[in-house]
Amino acid sequence: GALRYSSLADAVLAFSPQVVLHEGRLRPGSFRVDDLEQLYREVCKNIQAARTSKERSTSFEVHCSMDEYLYHASHLPLAAGELVVHPLAPHRPFASVLNDAGFLWAIVARSVARLQHGIPRSEMSKAD
Repeated sequence: GALRYSSLADAVLAFSPQVVLHEGRLRPGSFRVDDLEQLYREVCKNIQAARTSKERSTSFEVHCSMDEYLYHASHLPLAAGELVVHPLAPHRPFASVLNDAGFLWAIVARSVARLQHGIPRSEMSKAD
């Protein structure tokens, strides 16, 4: 959802997105391959449009683990530094793993702080 409607946001945080839908384990309503491929193209198009919008330039931060979700995330049109790969393969919902480890809140808080202070993501480590 967040990636599909990214043009409505100033920043998008996504955790283990499944985007190559015709190959994914969990699929949205349609089971027609053509529909799933069209939805993937729509997501990619919306990411590009959100990044180049004259109204706002949406920033992206996609977190994934080193499992099949890395494959999915690698098919997104992300810029350098927008994909964060965590060195684990949890075999359960990744955001809950980050939450249980105490990292999820820090990731979200950092993104919100960056937006509040107008700091580009690329400059955030210098602001710490």
